[in-house]
Amino acid sequence: LRNVAIDLRAQGEFAKALAISHDVYERSMQAYGDDAPETLNAAHNLAVSLRLAGRFHEARDRDQDTLGRKEIAFGPDSPLTMITRLGWLVDLRELGQYADPQRERHPGHNHLEDLHERELNRAELALGDLNPVTLLARRLYAVAQRKAGRHEAARVTSELVCEQFRSRYPETHPEVMAAESNHAIDLRQTREGHPERLTEARQLGAELVTRYTAALGADHPHTLTAQVNLAIAYRLLGDAQRALELDAAAHEALSRRLGPDHPSTLTAAVNLASDLYVTGDVQAALDRDLDTWHRLVKVFGDRHPTTLACETNLAIDLRALGRE
Repeated sequence: LRNVAIDLRAQGEFAKALAISHDVYERSMQAYGDDAPETLNAAHNLAVSLRLAGRFHEARDRDQDTLGRKEIAFGPDSPLTMITRLGWLVDLRELGQYADPQRERHPGHNHLEDLHERELNRAELALGDLNPVTLLARRLYAVAQRKAGRHEAARVTSELVCEQFRSRYPETHPEVMAAESNHAIDLRQTREGHPERLTEARQLGAELVTRYTAALGADHPHTLTAQVNLAIAYRLLGDAQRALELDAAAHEALSRRLGPDHPSTLTAAVNLASDLYVTGDVQAALDRDLDTWHRLVKVFGDRHPTTLACETNLAIDLRALGRE
């Protein structure tokens, strides 16, 4: 059953994978006990399924519990422990929890970036520079650098990660495409003074949509997310109509595949509203932003970074309509 859940996740059937992952975890606890390796593995896979289903609070809690148990069972430097610790850090990032969970934030720093850097150093020392776990830690560290606003550092790191993953895997490997997706975002974010990077981001984004489509299908959530990222590049390059077409199609498909309240769907909705605004349909942008804001508050709360970004867009819509 565990392999069935993994296969379903690969097919983008996140809800079905979650149901099976939960069943496997419950069966493992009954058969082996809470701290057996089989149960800890099932618990880790359950957290992965929760995360892909957009249930980040539950994924964080599951990962946190599993991490403590794995540190005792396998030690803090085991690859099995590191993988769960990296998953926990992703949960925190997706929840917008960039400060220290224990409230011991270092002044002037994004603590989540510090935690990712610490985990990368741990992996490099314990496993070597090119171990798959180390490469994953480095890929996630680049994202943490970007979330901390260190865009040029993130671009440099993500470029290195792409080169290292390409040296190990074919171009359609999930980790290669994930690394390149991150790098395309970093190219966009460092476009000031380097306009050619925006064109490069669009070209890489279009390549990724083609590759994701060939590997997973046109309506797979990963393909649709790549499509949303490509649309942003088009909008920034001044082709808002093309961006609108891509985002509208992605939003419709994500709503159908994952539901209207899934975080990936909500991200597509925020971008779709931006396209509508730029193409002059401000009332439609306002309607979309208002609906999306209510959903974001329900899913994440009113202080999450995506909720706040949507709230800012709402204010811009209202100002443009003379309804401040």
